[in-house]
Amino acid sequence: MALFQTTLRSHFLGMNTGVNILMPTDREQTPDGGFPVLYLLHGMSDDHTSWLRNTRIEQYAARYSLAVVMPDAQLSFYCDMVHGGMYGSYIARELPDFIRSTFPVTAARAGTFVAGLSMGGFGALKLGLGQPGQFAACAGLSAAITPVQNARRGDDPQRHKLVDSVVGDAQTEPPECDLSLLAHKQMQLPAEARTRVYLACGTEDFLYEENRQFRGRLDALGFAYTYDEGPGRHDWDFWDAYIQKALAFFLGE
Repeated sequence: MALFQTTLRSHFLGMNTGVNILMPTDREQTPDGGFPVLYLLHGMSDDHTSWLRNTRIEQYAARYSLAVVMPDAQLSFYCDMVHGGMYGSYIARELPDFIRSTFPVTAARAGTFVAGLSMGGFGALKLGLGQPGQFAACAGLSAAITPVQNARRGDDPQRHKLVDSVVGDAQTEPPECDLSLLAHKQMQLPAEARTRVYLACGTEDFLYEENRQFRGRLDALGFAYTYDEGPGRHDWDFWDAYIQKALAFFLGE
């Protein structure tokens, strides 16, 4: 595996932004059409270096000859912010165009995946459910399912300020960020066109109940998904273990 640590000039963000890329190096093993690719998203207190610093993602990706793209999304919740950068469009559109034009990765939906933890788990589910033609599967690890509602219920002024920057004065998730609504829209598609969904959360995680409720909403829709849980908190021990399960889910083990 090769690690590319680069800076990309983004039209949607209007600035330079960091991205780390893990790329298989055995070109003799390159599949027809290019390597499968995972867009791997960081959490609220992290950046594009966090998965590399806190997990063995490079070794896990090498098992599958999988390219891994790790962008920096600041505190955007992977949305087009009302007062900030258009991170949703950057990661859904501009970044994949750059990656496909620069590296030998597939452009096919079947080999394109997105995953993340916490805020990045929300982002992965939002992108996966909202872009069914682009991502074959998505994974939310300890995902923040309803971040706007959670912040509005609290009395932390910094959280309110952050949410204001992302969604303005909206009191709940806007339609493009409502995971249940996005799943409902996917149910209008043929089964083979829907995004495959993997969810995992630790039983001691403060987001456990929120994830349980989201599963209930998916069950009510009849939306198929795969779910794992086990002892664990909102920490890297859990995410390092369960990203391996997510990769197996994506790539058919």
